[in-house]
Amino acid sequence: MKRPSAAPSPPRAAAPWKAWSRDDLYGTVVTIDHGDGTKAVYANLASEPAVAVNDAVEPGYIIGAVGTSALAEVGQQPHLHFAVTANGQSK
Repeated sequence: MKRPSAAPSPPRAAAPWKAWSRDDLYGTVVTIDHGDGTKAVYANLASEPAVAVNDAVEPGYIIGAVGTSALAEVGQQPHLHFAVTANGQSK
């Protein structure tokens, strides 16, 4: 999703989020585990997430800012990588 730099990235549904990492390919990554086998992954965030691990996040909460942290995309415009998996399968 192309977004302005530092645009907020709200979660798609309520859930505690489980992990964040720094990935060489996707930059700053947040994974939200919805507890039903569904996970939402937000990548290429500008910096560390705006919430702490295991915080309950609700729709509208800001989890991070859209950025350009993915090293594989140097020079790209700020955008968000968003993926949903269900039981390990991309949706």
